[in-house]
Amino acid sequence: MTDHEATTFKYFSIVNAEALAEVCPDCEAYRDWFTYGRWKAQGEQVEKGQHGTRIAIIHEEPAKGDGEDGTPTKIPSTATVFCRHQIAK
Repeated sequence: MTDHEATTFKYFSIVNAEALAEVCPDCEAYRDWFTYGRWKAQGEQVEKGQHGTRIAIIHEEPAKGDGEDGTPTKIPSTATVFCRHQIAK
């Protein structure tokens, strides 16, 4: 994942943005909150011992088989994100 890909999102969730704003009002969702892998792709490291915040996400899997209409299957899941205050200095 490139630095640009790590800061770009296909979907945005207002519910997640509001929940993250309650956890840390100084950080903005989709700008200051990323998964561990996205922080790492940006060349950053989450501080040792930090605990992330779980958010709900929808994961899409490509359609399988001949009988389906080609629409991806949407699977609810969770992701753990960290705010910029949890990044090692």
